[in-house]
Amino acid sequence: MEVKKCPNCGAEIPEDREYCEQCEEQLKQTAGTSKREEMNQNSDLAETVVSQDEAIDEVAVQAEMEQEVTDNKETLLNQGKKKINRAIVISAIGWIVLIIIGVTMKGQQDSRYKVLKERYESINTQLSDERERASDLQTKVNDLQAKLDELENGASTQLVEIKNAYENGEWQNVIDLAGKLHEKYNGSEEDKEAQEMAKNSQSKLDEAAAAKAAEEAQGYETGITYDQLARTPDDFKGKKVKFTGKVVQVIEGSGSIQIRLAVNDNYDTILFGQYDSSIVGSRVLEDDHITIYGTSAGTISYQSTMGGTITIPGVSIEKIDQ
Repeated sequence: MEVKKCPNCGAEIPEDREYCEQCEEQLKQTAGTSKREEMNQNSDLAETVVSQDEAIDEVAVQAEMEQEVTDNKETLLNQGKKKINRAIVISAIGWIVLIIIGVTMKGQQDSRYKVLKERYESINTQLSDERERASDLQTKVNDLQAKLDELENGASTQLVEIKNAYENGEWQNVIDLAGKLHEKYNGSEEDKEAQEMAKNSQSKLDEAAAAKAAEEAQGYETGITYDQLARTPDDFKGKKVKFTGKVVQVIEGSGSIQIRLAVNDNYDTILFGQYDSSIVGSRVLEDDHITIYGTSAGTISYQSTMGGTITIPGVSIEKIDQ
C-alpha cells in the first residue's frame, strides 16, 4: 500500500486519503495550498523561463555592446596612434624648421654684425677726422681772436686811452694804464710814449701831495681874503679859510645853525656860514664878535627882503672862537 507524507505535519498517510488523522483540517488547507503553490510554481517557472530568455537577450546585447566598445577602443587606439605619429612627425618637422630658421638667422646676424662693424669703423674714422679738423679750426679761431684783441686792445688802442686820461688830469689812471701797456708791449714806441706820460703824471701827483702837505701844515692860515672868495670863488673852493667879524644874523635849525658874518665888522663884506651846533660850547648870538675856521664852499645865493637875489661867499665852518 502506497503512502504519502502529510505536507503539513509530515506524518505518513495512505495515498488515497485526503486528510491526516493528526491534522485533518490542515491537510485539506494544505492540499488547496499545494495546488496553488503548484500553480504558482508553474507560473514562476514560466516567468523564470521568460527571465532566462530576457537574460540571454541581455547577455547577447551586452556582448554585442562590449564587442562594439572593443571595436571602438581599437579604432580609437588606432586613431590615437595615428595622431601621435602625426604629432611626432609635425614636431620633428617643426624642430627641423626651427633649426633651419636659427641657422639662417645666425647667418643673417653674422652678416649684419659684419656690416655694422664696418659701418662703426667708418664712422669712427670720420669722427677722428672731424675732431682733427675741429682742432685746426679752433687754432685758427684763436689766432683770429688774438688779432682782433690786438686791434681792439692793442698798444695803439691802449695809448689812446692813456692820452685821454692824461688830458683829463687823471694822473693815477695814466700811471695804471701805462703800467699795463708796459707789461705787454715793453720797448715799443707806444710804451715809450706812455711811460713819458706816466712820469709826468707822477710829478703832478707829487706836486699835489706836496701842496696838500703844505696846506695842512699851515692849517687855516692860508691868507685867502674875502675879496678873493667874492671875485673867483671856484678857484678857492675847498680851500681852508679864516675870518673874524661881527655876527649880524643867526638862524637856528634842527642841529644846524646858519649865520651871516660882517668880516672885519664891515657890512659890505657879508659872509654866509653854516656849522653844527655841537662844535660850540654856548650859543652864538647876534652882535657877537667871533673868529671862524672852515672850508670855502663857493658862493651862496638867497632872496633879500626887497625881492632881489643876493650872492655872497659861503664857508662850511669847522671851528669857532667866541
